[in-house]
Amino acid sequence: ASDVYKRQVRRLMKNPQASALLQAVLGDMWQAIVSNPLSQGISLREISGFLQAALPESALNQLDAQLAKIPVE
Repeated sequence: ASDVYKRQVRRLMKNPQASALLQAVLGDMWQAIVSNPLSQGISLREISGFLQAALPESALNQLDAQLAKIPVE
């Protein structure tokens, strides 16, 4: 996995491209993450443990590769 997973959810949700990609892949799960103020301060890597239950590792790797192409501060 790349450094993308180290990015905080707060940063990803503020970037329209990243947020749209995560919404497309995760759907309602992304909305639940974004709506929870406690989850906004943690990294996507910390959340990925929960995501593995819903998504196969190959899908998470693909998401990681796509997010790596999007500059997020």
